[in-house]
Amino acid sequence: MYKRIFTLGAVAIVVAALALVVIPWQGPDQAGANPSGAPIGKKVFQFNYIARPAKSTDDPNCGNGAKIFTERGAGGQHILWTLDPTGGIDILDCKTEALDGSYAHVTADAQATYSIYVVLLGPNKSDNSLSICRSLVIDDTGTELCELGSVNLSRGGGVDRYTFPTKLFADIYESELWTLEQGTNFRHAQVRLYVDR
Repeated sequence: MYKRIFTLGAVAIVVAALALVVIPWQGPDQAGANPSGAPIGKKVFQFNYIARPAKSTDDPNCGNGAKIFTERGAGGQHILWTLDPTGGIDILDCKTEALDGSYAHVTADAQATYSIYVVLLGPNKSDNSLSICRSLVIDDTGTELCELGSVNLSRGGGVDRYTFPTKLFADIYESELWTLEQGTNFRHAQVRLYVDR
């Protein structure tokens, strides 16, 4: 009996060793495919766009640069994107004007153009919605024409994820402005940036 248990244990060790040889290790850039509908390429940055309760008195913690906050029910909020010729992607201001009176502001590396993938999260209700209008920043007129694309996301039977056909910084302009309109049940969306491998 003891000999049989020992033999089975040895076989198990050999099988485990062979599995390690046959199955190559996957690094962080190789771990699985991109989510359904996401662009082909390497994800280089993501942040969460979060709507806080309107009566909240605490100051949101911007954390490690992976969050942008707005207020629930606040319409016409903005995120300004600008090129940074000296560095990578960074959130300079993580609050929209509903919270601090100024646009949220993100800078991104001038050496790359980015595919933009947006996923709407939260309750599966039709008024959990978010529309995004991408406009060129050309002058100070504040005109928002959605030249770079727009989308209306909704969890309640609508489109809840979207890849914009126009890449971020794929044109001669160094900045663009997002105007975001949220539904009454909007709580959370995720924005991901991808680059070609």
